[in-house]
Amino acid sequence: ARAVVTVSAANADYMAATFGVPRECIHIISCGVDTEIFRPGANLIRIGPPLLLCVARHVAVKNLGLLLEACAELRQRGVEFRCRMIGDGPLHEELKARRAALDLEAIVALPGAADQGEVLQQWQRASVGVLTSQNEGMPVSLMEAAACGVPVVAPAVGGIPELVGDEETGLLTQPGDRESLVAALARLLQDERLRKRLGETARHRAVERFSVRRQVDQLLALWSTVLNGGTN
Repeated sequence: ARAVVTVSAANADYMAATFGVPRECIHIISCGVDTEIFRPGANLIRIGPPLLLCVARHVAVKNLGLLLEACAELRQRGVEFRCRMIGDGPLHEELKARRAALDLEAIVALPGAADQGEVLQQWQRASVGVLTSQNEGMPVSLMEAAACGVPVVAPAVGGIPELVGDEETGLLTQPGDRESLVAALARLLQDERLRKRLGETARHRAVERFSVRRQVDQLLALWSTVLNGGTN
């Protein structure tokens, strides 16, 4: 191939090291979001405890049992919040059983899958976004959160550090580390000023770097170069 496209530098490094793809042929163009649709809610008044939102498939790599354990620990520490885990998959019933075992039904909602309109509404209501994945490429759910001005807590795996600026647009945690996750979540859930600062920066960065219009322009420019006989 004259050019290979992937969504993150982490993926590019893996492809070069594992499959021998020449690094100069790999182009990093991440997925994008429509930042005109995904944007902070206008004149939205949040009522009640902060909402912690996770949008992810219910599969093993997302490590969502860790999030339920973190919610139980946050409750034990007296942190006020509500959590909503949007998504479906083979582990959905297992997660519901785990939620019941931890007595979290009053705090954690597991509504199943949702369409884009509902996801947008939930991001506009959310105070903090979260992922607990063991590995990721460049998660679109975190782009959607950023576009809606929502700071996130996520593990430093795969392409996430390229998307989430630690202490700038969110907080990065040690992968699989419950204490690291709980500490970061508690900090954001209890500090409204910090959430506001990180959320505003996240929105600005999403518009600047991750808008779908920008990504389409990059793809078109690459295709034009390749069709004209170039590779860079």
